[in-house]
Amino acid sequence: MLYYVDLDGYKASVHYPVTSMVAIYNVYVEMVRALNASDLIIGVDDSISSYPTYFPELQSKPSVGNRFTPDVEKILALNPDVYFTGTRAYYDGNLEAKLAANGTDIDVVRLPCWEYGMVSQGLLTLGYLLGHEADAYEYLEWHDALLKEITDRVSSVSASDKVTSFQIRANGKTCSHGSGDFEVMELAGSINIADELSGTYPIPDIEWVIEKDPDVIVGAVVAGFYSGTNMTTLQDRYAQIIEMFNITSAVKSGNVHMMAFDITCGPSYLISMLYEAKWFYPDLFNDIDPQAVHQEYIDRFCGGIDLDVSTGAFVL
Repeated sequence: MLYYVDLDGYKASVHYPVTSMVAIYNVYVEMVRALNASDLIIGVDDSISSYPTYFPELQSKPSVGNRFTPDVEKILALNPDVYFTGTRAYYDGNLEAKLAANGTDIDVVRLPCWEYGMVSQGLLTLGYLLGHEADAYEYLEWHDALLKEITDRVSSVSASDKVTSFQIRANGKTCSHGSGDFEVMELAGSINIADELSGTYPIPDIEWVIEKDPDVIVGAVVAGFYSGTNMTTLQDRYAQIIEMFNITSAVKSGNVHMMAFDITCGPSYLISMLYEAKWFYPDLFNDIDPQAVHQEYIDRFCGGIDLDVSTGAFVL
């Protein structure tokens, strides 16, 4: 038995070794694959079928249903050693009790894949739980070097010269403390205007945003699913944001950018940070190509899939 502290601060344990697992949501599945442990996955959730290009090896795996409300009977039928998911606040907080009530010893593992900017900590813990420590450290070597490169460069920017930033989502929400995206935007060297808002994903008043007048606005949308070059979703939302905030400095200076959620969570989240750092401080990052770094991530940590990110709808 291995013991650890999970995402929600609970003492948890896993029967060791782990020989099979259900992994839900693309970012949790991505964490398993970054550890070179996809062969352990015997079941997924419904969302994985939306990623035939990104997860070709998992398209034939049975689904346990919706990631927020999984079908307990389907989980029991698969009988995995581990069910890998996220925080109880979003992903069926009663799942442990439901499984235990059926007399099973399936371990529910809850680790961060976006929360609080703790992706690397979650991946390292998962590496130990799955017996893939060496793969975890290989990823962390790549991760830490890139993170240091970004933070070292933006550390040269004085507090008075930092750009102000704001993220807007399709549902009108923004990101504040604990969202992961907020922490990424700050690590990329900006001052996120949502710092003063309460809640992880507050809905700000448009007039308030205009009054705060951010230097850079980043729109975050569901687009692409790693499956093509259709930029329509990014382009349509971009036009809406331009109209919504047309008198802000960000719009007037051409500093409105779009990003697909696919690169904001999970082990590839550093790609979003690098794009944002370059948007915030183009002169500081003029020698770095975020797309090339994205391709490196795909080639090194995505199980050998054949994917050219230059054909994808990731940023605008």
